[in-house]
Amino acid sequence: MPAYFQFPTIALFAYLNQEKKAAGMNNEATTVGDVEEELEDFQDELDELDLLTSAPKADISKTAKAFNTRIQRKTREKKEAVGVAEKAAQNRQTVMLQSMMQIRKSMREVTRIDLGDRFMFQFVADDSGGWPRLSIKLKDREYINEDYPGFAVICHDRQAKAEIEITYHPLEKPERIHLVEETQVKRLPLILRKCVRVYLDMVADIVLEAVGKPTDTEDEELMRQRNSDSFNEKSKQEEHPHSLSADLYEDDFGNDEILETLPSLGDVEDIGRLDGFED
Repeated sequence: MPAYFQFPTIALFAYLNQEKKAAGMNNEATTVGDVEEELEDFQDELDELDLLTSAPKADISKTAKAFNTRIQRKTREKKEAVGVAEKAAQNRQTVMLQSMMQIRKSMREVTRIDLGDRFMFQFVADDSGGWPRLSIKLKDREYINEDYPGFAVICHDRQAKAEIEITYHPLEKPERIHLVEETQVKRLPLILRKCVRVYLDMVADIVLEAVGKPTDTEDEELMRQRNSDSFNEKSKQEEHPHSLSADLYEDDFGNDEILETLPSLGDVEDIGRLDGFED
């Protein structure tokens, strides 16, 4: 602000002189009346100027500080929440791993069951959609491409439930166990035992039903045996032809034998003369 604006009278005279110069009235003197006349108008301009210079400044430092405090607190809370979620996920994965190890051991014992020469169990450990899966498959040595119902256990953490799903029979719904619930964790051995028993009953029906039916190999062996017997019989007939005339006119025994069985004349006794007959 110029220095003369700090003193209203000086400012007024300066203002009037500038106005006169602008109007071409440099020779006219400025009187007190002129000052009083212009004083009121100039005072209004000073008041407007004071309003502009003395208006309160927009201070946003407090707002910025409050925002910074709030965003720092929310960031800290989010990090703490992520840490808690990660810790919970790690705990679920640990429980899932321990459960699957126990289930794997039990399923290995099942695969050691002797099903005979034709059938056998096969243990498979793979994944489904990135989640671990343990399976038992029934294999037929005669029909290697035959697909029989299997037993499967898959473990996943969808919806943060640490779920174990057991598929054991095509006509039964899979059993599901949530490891985040302690009551269900305690029921896992009982449910697994029930599922294994149902599956083994189904396998027993398959194996016993197949015992009475000949396999393709047995059918081929039986056909070869029948063809061999038929060929041997035909060969015998060609070596020893047998006709109807031989049965009618040829004897199978020697003449000497039959002669030995006939009585001789010396063995015939005199039967005497019969009454009523004369010489």
